[in-house]
Amino acid sequence: MIIGSAARSDHADWKAASVAVSLSEKHERFASFSIPPNGSGIYRRAIEAGKPLRLAASELAGHPDWRGLSGYKADHPPLRGLLAVPITGRGGESIGVIMLSDKEDGDFTPEDEAVLVQLSQVASVSIENALTTQALRESETRLRATQEHANIAIGEADDAARATHEMSC
Repeated sequence: MIIGSAARSDHADWKAASVAVSLSEKHERFASFSIPPNGSGIYRRAIEAGKPLRLAASELAGHPDWRGLSGYKADHPPLRGLLAVPITGRGGESIGVIMLSDKEDGDFTPEDEAVLVQLSQVASVSIENALTTQALRESETRLRATQEHANIAIGEADDAARATHEMSC
């Protein structure tokens, strides 16, 4: 079994995607494969459609968007069938994809798809919460920096006012 996921942290840039891959022992020789996603693989069909893509091995091989792993065939684990489900954000935008390939026993089923859809929903909530937490921390850091600068300015203004007051006395 091959399990992969890619999540975009900024909802637009695949170059900044966070990627996780898990391989069964059968595919452990491919563990060092690390070509980052660019949004152009067959999985983009699931992302563009906003719904799962489930293909048997024969359907994958005959799919017009399948390029046979392009120039990575020797380094990439073989894909025997594909189940790809988009990870969708609160606003309905695609924030990633989770994929399975090379099911040990047969083709992916509608039941497999339903389970992966549920997993993508959990992943979506987790990703959105992490992004919200990160944004809150960044906002807090900016607020503290602004407050420090404001305190310095107030202190300088207070010193200047005191000096002016003393000079007029």
